[in-house]
Amino acid sequence: MLFKINRLKKEGDFEKLFKKGKNFKNEFLILKIAQNNLQENRFGFIVSKKVSKKAVLRNKIKRRLKNIIRQNIKDVKKGID
Repeated sequence: MLFKINRLKKEGDFEKLFKKGKNFKNEFLILKIAQNNLQENRFGFIVSKKVSKKAVLRNKIKRRLKNIIRQNIKDVKKGID
């Protein structure tokens, strides 16, 4: 699980990220990145119902992504959403 300081939670934060963030895509994942002017990185995950109608599966995917980030957070440049 990510620390609270490393989580994007507010709807406004997600809106800023979608409006001003850069997109990086591959076949299964879209990554949006934006500067946040903070000393910490923040991450938020959205898994569409197109992936699965079952919330259990969508939440499982989010948990796995969070775990990957938690293990590699030291390698990410500071101040990014």
